[in-house]
Amino acid sequence: MNYSRPSIDVTLDTAAPVYGPRMAALLLSGGNTDGTEGLGEVREFGGMIAVQDPLDAEVDYMPKHALQTLGVKLVLKNGMMADFINAFAAGRL
Repeated sequence: MNYSRPSIDVTLDTAAPVYGPRMAALLLSGGNTDGTEGLGEVREFGGMIAVQDPLDAEVDYMPKHALQTLGVKLVLKNGMMADFINAFAAGRL
């Protein structure tokens, strides 16, 4: 159970079944395990998941936990995030 408030898991868990493969989720800096469960849901429903490179994160725990737990393949440096979002929105990913 994750006790973060507000919790990104709740948002991702709710959106994943609605948007499925039309959804992308990018987990950023944070100091709890919040986000890992939600990323798993997004992936389960066919969405694309990515995490901020823990080396670039102000607090690396959230992206690092998702990497270790889910084996997220897409790790983005800070300068790559806007390109990722724009490419996904344009249907190039």
